[in-house]
Amino acid sequence: MTEPVADTVRSILDGHIVLSRALAERNHYPAVDVLASVSRAMPAVVDKEHLRLAGAVRAALAEFEGARDLIEVGAYAAGSNPAIDEAIALRPALEAFLCQELEEASDIGTARGMMESTGVLSAQSLLRAGAGLSVARPAEAKTASVPQPVGPAVTGAAQSAWPATIPANLRGEAGR
Repeated sequence: MTEPVADTVRSILDGHIVLSRALAERNHYPAVDVLASVSRAMPAVVDKEHLRLAGAVRAALAEFEGARDLIEVGAYAAGSNPAIDEAIALRPALEAFLCQELEEASDIGTARGMMESTGVLSAQSLLRAGAGLSVARPAEAKTASVPQPVGPAVTGAAQSAWPATIPANLRGEAGR
């Protein structure tokens, strides 16, 4: 994903969903690579608690992925890193949350309840480690800021086509 045209398009659009052939090969559907996917509009459409919960899920996934090679070859010693231990313990619940049948539908309330049921917010070592995600830290920590757009500003007729309900910073109007 280092194409100049793709980067420009991505800077104008909301974000991107990355599909993973490796996930699909493991019969994991939808085959969305959560760590590689981004939504710039998410902070504008969900509350702070939902952001914190989603950040904790991403932190758990990131912690596991960072240690995946060690875990898979048996080189990771349980107890040597409490955050990795928690990520390993949470992995089955997170996998169950991220997979669904082709005909299965879910609304945001159900999805949020399923995220909460993974127990990710009770993983204190993982939350302290945070995998670099400020929204995964406990509520008393600073809250995440809304990401600023990258690339050229949207101007002229294209700018007026944006719905007024989209926040100015996502339309490319703020800070330019």
